[in-house]
Amino acid sequence: MTAQIAKPRWIRDLLRFLPLKNQFVLSGNVRDHFPLALAPGAVQVLPLVPYVCAKLRLAGEQHFSKTACPQRFGLPVFALPLKGSASIKQRVRSNRA
Repeated sequence: MTAQIAKPRWIRDLLRFLPLKNQFVLSGNVRDHFPLALAPGAVQVLPLVPYVCAKLRLAGEQHFSKTACPQRFGLPVFALPLKGSASIKQRVRSNRA
């Protein structure tokens, strides 16, 4: 019998309120890492932004944006890649060329 990975409460709340709200503020332990179950028996530990991107992708979302105003002002927009598509870095590099 394999143990189930419990989702953190904040991600459960985020996914539950996703149809009702379009903005969320995550603060606190933003440098923590979170386990993501990839397949039965396969787990990957991810930092916050890739973890949120993966969870949103699994929920059917296609775009995600992040700001970090205390560190610097910016609004990077992450297109959550589909399987087999070019990575975000490759698309950004090709757009700059």
